[in-house]
Amino acid sequence: MFIKRLITTILCATALCVYAQDSLLLRDMEIVKQQNAWLTQANAAALTQFAAPNIAKAEAALTYERGGLTDYTGGMRQLTADVWAEALYRLSRRTVVYGAISYQNLSARDATGSAFINPGRMPFDLVEDSLTNAGDKHLDTYHLSGGVGVDVWRGVAVGARLDYTSANYAKYKDLRHKNKLMDLRLTAGVYAPLWSWLSVGADYQYHRQTESVSFSTNGKNEKVYKTLIDYGAFMGRVEQFGNEGFTDKSREMPLFEETHGGALQLEARPVERFSLLLAARFSHGTGYYGRRSPYTITYTGHERNTTELTAAIRYDATSAQHHLCASFRREKLENRAETFRELTNQNGATYYEYYDPVETGDKWWRDFGLSWTSLLGMQGETPTWRLNATYQWGKRTERAYLYPFFRRQQIHTNEVGLSVTRNLIGRQGIWSLTLEGSFRKGSGSPYDDGVFTMPSSKQEQPAVMEAMLWREYQWLCAAQYRIGASVQYAFVFPGTRLKTHARLSASHRKANETFDYSQGCNRTQLSLTIGCTF
Repeated sequence: MFIKRLITTILCATALCVYAQDSLLLRDMEIVKQQNAWLTQANAAALTQFAAPNIAKAEAALTYERGGLTDYTGGMRQLTADVWAEALYRLSRRTVVYGAISYQNLSARDATGSAFINPGRMPFDLVEDSLTNAGDKHLDTYHLSGGVGVDVWRGVAVGARLDYTSANYAKYKDLRHKNKLMDLRLTAGVYAPLWSWLSVGADYQYHRQTESVSFSTNGKNEKVYKTLIDYGAFMGRVEQFGNEGFTDKSREMPLFEETHGGALQLEARPVERFSLLLAARFSHGTGYYGRRSPYTITYTGHERNTTELTAAIRYDATSAQHHLCASFRREKLENRAETFRELTNQNGATYYEYYDPVETGDKWWRDFGLSWTSLLGMQGETPTWRLNATYQWGKRTERAYLYPFFRRQQIHTNEVGLSVTRNLIGRQGIWSLTLEGSFRKGSGSPYDDGVFTMPSSKQEQPAVMEAMLWREYQWLCAAQYRIGASVQYAFVFPGTRLKTHARLSASHRKANETFDYSQGCNRTQLSLTIGCTF
């Protein structure tokens, strides 16, 4: 009798261990977040809707890229190392926390272009005026994110979230620059279930960003270095490197922006297995370049207005899930150059007197995205098949002014993508095989120059940077395709509660068109990733 009970106990314990191992093997952080669209919102109060078991994931990746088909700021060769970790954890029946941390180390060879880290949506740009100064660039980026949501009364929840990014960026060939980035987002929100089928949320977000830039040369150098102050579409004025101006070597210049915004969310579940989440976010920001004090110069001021709309639909079938996500973003940015004169007070100190600013550029972006994902043959949180189709549409309009001259640029981009993943689930591990492809094509004129009034014979034409203009135009508008594949193996590491995985991926992008100043029409990427889920 005792032996029979012992055998039964051992068999039950073994079955539980096998079940626990199988359930861990089938866990997936991305699927957990995708199953509940609230978890993708910035409103941390909705973290209380996290219903799955606690989960965490960590990864380390090494990526190598080579080829000339890149934006005007990219290098011909690039090596990137990434480390990150992310977790969703329910502390109690009422409290859920979220945390993420990451570090990225990027090294680029033969890079030139902008002096900013991410120049894409800046009020203006600082662009090298020569192609002969390409050199090595290095970027270190640190990111920390944390949020907490607390159910305070019958499902009504409050929450707060912090997102902090710090970065150091440098170019190691004259004209050299060093950048320091601080990006801070604070979000406070509330979530409330009105009825069993309807929930709402709201949040307030404060965003503060400062990117400081300092320029220098190595030792004594008689060579003259110039920088294009790009007001839009690579038109503006050229400044010689020295002791004053945007590239003043005697001081560090900050580009500062402060934004206040708010968002509303609404989720409806009119029938079983169907949900619709709608969200709208509005924000207004102001900023400047320089230093605001009576004894230093503020060179520019800008204003930004942003509207974001998103919709997420989820439908659960018997052993499948279907997700449809749509997003629209509209952003308007206006930049003005400050006008001032230098004066001296009675104590002999220099100060600056400001007059009405002059408009130098305005920019509009409109972006629309559509994504369809089907998860078929669900086992735990792992599908047998994962199918994803995407469509991205973008419209960018830039106008630069240097009276009486102006330049206008309007570009449309369209991109479609498709990916298929097959998960081969075995007793000891899971093989994941992915094939993906995309096609992008843009349209529009690279520039359209004109004048408000006929200039006099003494007025100089605005400075332009044709090489960067055409390199960016090729990146955005050339007909190009991308194909990629990856293979991943995941298993429970012996003697641990870690679902360990290793992934190897490769992709190749090729443009079917080339333009002036092109560095090439191909770009290849190889990546190796290891990580674990627990």
